[in-house]
Amino acid sequence: FWHFALVVFLAAIGKAFSSGTANALVYDSLKLAGQTEKFEKVLGRIGFFDRIGGLLAALAGSFIAWNANYEINYYLSLVSTIIAMVIILTLTEPNISTESGEEKVPYLSYIKQAFDFFFHKVYCFLWDSNFVLPHLCR
Repeated sequence: FWHFALVVFLAAIGKAFSSGTANALVYDSLKLAGQTEKFEKVLGRIGFFDRIGGLLAALAGSFIAWNANYEINYYLSLVSTIIAMVIILTLTEPNISTESGEEKVPYLSYIKQAFDFFFHKVYCFLWDSNFVLPHLCR
């Protein structure tokens, strides 16, 4: 059970990181092309094909597992992951300059802000500040 839980946890973290990255890449690409008004439409199409791909993968995986063995699905998943990695490595980030007066913020600053937000807002919301470690919520 624990190995399955770990994989689900890591998949959730991966999805969280990739969704924001994909949105930023799409928006910056559209901005470079002067078509930011199409952002929601493009995200909708990406979501549509993501769902269709998941549906087809589930159907194909079920069919293969029924007619062959489960190992084939793992190997096909590995091959598709490698193909996706190769495609991802060919992507280039659009060179979008910041607006005037706007400074770039280091990545570590974003991570620190996220942890601060979690421990000072979300953590305190989830746990009564009088119950568990009240000094974190002040």
